[in-house]
Amino acid sequence: MKKKILIGVYIIMLLVCGKQAFNYIYNAVVIYCYHQNNYSVNTKPLLVYNWLEPYVPHYNQGNIYYKNNRFEDAITSYKEALELNPPKDKECSIRINLSLSMLGTMDEEYAAPENVDTSLEILKGARDVLLEEDCATENGDGHSETAEQLKEEIEAMIEQLENQSEPASDPEEEEKKEEDNNQKEAEDEFEDNVKKALQEKQSKANQERQES
Repeated sequence: MKKKILIGVYIIMLLVCGKQAFNYIYNAVVIYCYHQNNYSVNTKPLLVYNWLEPYVPHYNQGNIYYKNNRFEDAITSYKEALELNPPKDKECSIRINLSLSMLGTMDEEYAAPENVDTSLEILKGARDVLLEEDCATENGDGHSETAEQLKEEIEAMIEQLENQSEPASDPEEEEKKEEDNNQKEAEDEFEDNVKKALQEKQSKANQERQES
């Protein structure tokens, strides 16, 4: 009986080790194809019983989606990778790619008046992804220089769109405002002259009463 149990345990260990060896080799193949600009490789086999690095296939699949301009699918894959607690040195890379995928969903005419609100929402969301876990920070001392640089570029785009979205001044309104200011200045000047004249008359009357 004990012998059968030992054999069973041995077989299970072989299967586990075999699966991990397969994951390692297949992941190397995926990365090789990726660097050869082959973005059609299937990463689904890596999703099965991947206990050691469960985030890796989602990250790789996100990269493939991104290279194929399937940005929504890439976003989903990167978020799945983040949910599987990647190591700190890998998390910033995932967040950078997630942020870039979000930017990829923006309309080509992202600065057009009808697209500004949506573009700002996407840009701020992409920036927040980088700020989480301090990959980038408001003070510029984040864990990743690449994340910091991307955050600065995003903030420059946000500032551009926010300045662009401010309503332009109406020439007629500006002219009317200037006329109102001129009129107010004239009224203030007239009021000052009246007060000055009254003061002079009062001073003269007081002087006449003193003499009499």
